[in-house]
Amino acid sequence: VLGLGGDVCRLGDPSSCIYGAGMTDLWLVQLSYGLGGVAVGLFEGTFLSVISPLGKNTKTFVIMGAPLGFFINNTILATFNYYGMPSVVYYYFTAACLPFAMWIFHRNRPPV
Repeated sequence: VLGLGGDVCRLGDPSSCIYGAGMTDLWLVQLSYGLGGVAVGLFEGTFLSVISPLGKNTKTFVIMGAPLGFFINNTILATFNYYGMPSVVYYYFTAACLPFAMWIFHRNRPPV
């Protein structure tokens, strides 16, 4: 939850500061990348260690989720962007999906 929470903060940085407030300082990019690195570092190791006992097929299916997310963001949303969708929708869409991901992960995690 901490890793995904950091990812929500990373997504809120560009959407609120850059698009919302019109700030163009370079430190915002560094903050966003820093938060993203911490979020991925916390989430990935924890997530893979939790799903390891569930078997090889489950782990393979879960690891395939990352390319699926990449595909949605970089093809489907890019197509909408080509036809006039504002770029800030990328951030809103991804930030809106993260609470659902946290809930699904929490609901399906093995008992502690």
